[in-house]
Amino acid sequence: MNLRGMNKLLVISFGLFLSGYQLTAQEIIPFPDLSEQYEHTKNGGKSLDERNYAMFSNDYQESLRAIDKKIDEITSQRSAETEQVKIDGFNREIDALQNKRDILLEEAELVEDLHKFY
Repeated sequence: MNLRGMNKLLVISFGLFLSGYQLTAQEIIPFPDLSEQYEHTKNGGKSLDERNYAMFSNDYQESLRAIDKKIDEITSQRSAETEQVKIDGFNREIDALQNKRDILLEEAELVEDLHKFY
């Protein structure tokens, strides 16, 4: 093989090496889900799980916080109780308050949606 043939072979093999390197070095990065981030910033950096009701009107905020406070009080009473009958009663009260909070949250979201249109 002459010098010219070796140069061509070297250039071709180097080109194949670089093209193979580029193909393996590329990484596919999926587009991030921005919906959670939008909700997080919309609510002042907190999620609804953290009991931040800032996106609702003041009346709903006060009502929801009052329900949460009552749930916390009953939960602390339940943790101090040893009788199973009373614990079951506390559990029923908590379930009723959580259902009430869920209904109030749905209503507050509907009102918020209506305010967007008017």
